[in-house]
Amino acid sequence: MKITAIALATALLLFTGTAHAGVRQFQDGFEGSPATKWRAINHAGFDINLGNARTGQNNAWLHTDRALGNPAVDIEVATGTNGPSTCTARVYANALNNRSTEIDRVVVSDSEGHLYTTMHAWLTYGSGYEPITVNNINIQGYKTLRVRYELQDNNRGFDGEWVRLDDFTLQCAY
Repeated sequence: MKITAIALATALLLFTGTAHAGVRQFQDGFEGSPATKWRAINHAGFDINLGNARTGQNNAWLHTDRALGNPAVDIEVATGTNGPSTCTARVYANALNNRSTEIDRVVVSDSEGHLYTTMHAWLTYGSGYEPITVNNINIQGYKTLRVRYELQDNNRGFDGEWVRLDDFTLQCAY
């Protein structure tokens, strides 16, 4: 009986696959030359060495009013694994006036046009840089994810909205 149990345990160990787990992470604080990695759309851009960053020297910014259209800053991040991954995207945002209390859209999609999530994020003016986190982005296989942060006027009369962004991280567990 003992020999059968030992043989069965040995066979299970030999034929059971090994579980693989890990984390892929991309971080960017807009340092170096951010325009080579990030795309600024409409009236968005980067502060270089101006002392406005949460960390480091550089940050991105979004600004909108009725005349400028809707600005956005987005990045395409190559990520993925040989199987399913669950990712989290985080950026820190700073509302620069009391009209800038939100990021109207955070959009996560991939290079194949699949939309993973769209969310709205509220900010508190005067709080400095606050984290905006998008959780549970479930991807299959190797993908190039696009993360976009948008500020929209929407004819609300909130002319002069300004938001700074810094310290972007995309982390995927597989």
